[in-house]
Formats: sequence, structure tokens, C-alpha cells
Amino acid sequence: MIQPSLRYHITNAQTGIRYNQPTMSIKQQKADLSIQQDKAEIMMDVRPGQLSINQTEAFVAMDRKGPLRRADEHAANSLVEFSKNVKKNAQQGDQMMRIENGGGAVAAIAKQNSARPIKQLAIGYIPKSPFDVRIDYSPSELKIDVQINDPVIQYQSHKPRIEIPPWSVEPYIQTMPNIDFEYIGQNVNLNA
Repeated sequence: MIQPSLRYHITNAQTGIRYNQPTMSIKQQKADLSIQQDKAEIMMDVRPGQLSINQTEAFVAMDRKGPLRRADEHAANSLVEFSKNVKKNAQQGDQMMRIENGGGAVAAIAKQNSARPIKQLAIGYIPKSPFDVRIDYSPSELKIDVQINDPVIQYQSHKPRIEIPPWSVEPYIQTMPNIDFEYIGQNVNLNA
């Protein structure tokens, strides 16, 4: 005889977890930046160059003299010529005193006084020397003064906006627990 038996089948519960992980966002507005700088002030001071050319000595070499210089030279030459003439007249006076000795003193004195100096021609350059024309040059001067103005920098920073939505974990039952019983064996008449 087969004994009746009871067979059971158990299904365990299974849980599941749903994760909700939204992304975090960080936003930051650019900083407001302002830079202002006045233009630099530049001051320039120029002293022009000076050129002076003195041609006085070159004009003197061409006998183009001013009245004062000509008067000074004439006075100096007059003193020299006066002393020469005094010496010459003294010598001629001595010759005339010895006229009794003969020798043609009067003719010699006349010949001396009438003879003109022989002029000689020569090629000359004017100015005779390169140093007769004096050139003086003082260069120009340039002074530059620059006044730099410092820049004015203003900035306004903005804090970052950080959004972190909450994460969530949601557990759920994936498989419900269950117990099944099955009777194996003879049928039992429960009415009897």
C-alpha cells in the first residue's frame, strides 16, 4: 500500500533594488571683468640743432674786409711803414752827408725811390686754408617724458550653482514568496 504523502514546493522571495542616480550639475557664470586705462601722456621737448658758419677769414683772404678791421690793419701797417721810412730817410740822409766823397748818392737815392717792387703772379685758392671757414654745429636735443597711467581693473566673481538632486534607492519584491502543497497518494474520501 502506498502511503499518502504531502509534497510541497517553496518559492523563496526575491527582492530587487532600483537605483535612481541623477547627474549632478555645476554651473558658474563668467566673472564680470572691467579694465580701464587712461592713455599715456607723452611730452617731447626738442631743442633744434644750431649750425654756424663763420667766413670772416675767407672774406679777408679775398680782401673783403669790414671797415673796422681795415682801419685796424691800416693803423698797424702805418706804424710799421713809419718806422721803415724813418730808417730809410736816416740812411738816405747819411748818404747825402757823404756827397762830397762822390759815388753818385743822389742818383742812387733817386733810383731807390723810383723803383717799384716786381709783382709776381701766382695761382691762389680762396680760402687759402680749410680753417679759414669755421663751422660750428651743436646737434639737436630731444627729451621725451612718458607718464604711464596704471590700469584700473575691476572684477565681480559669481559663485557656482551646484545642483545635486537626491539619489534614491527603491527596493521592491521581484518574486513573491510561495508555498505549494501537493497531496500524493490515495484519494481520501472525506465524506465517509
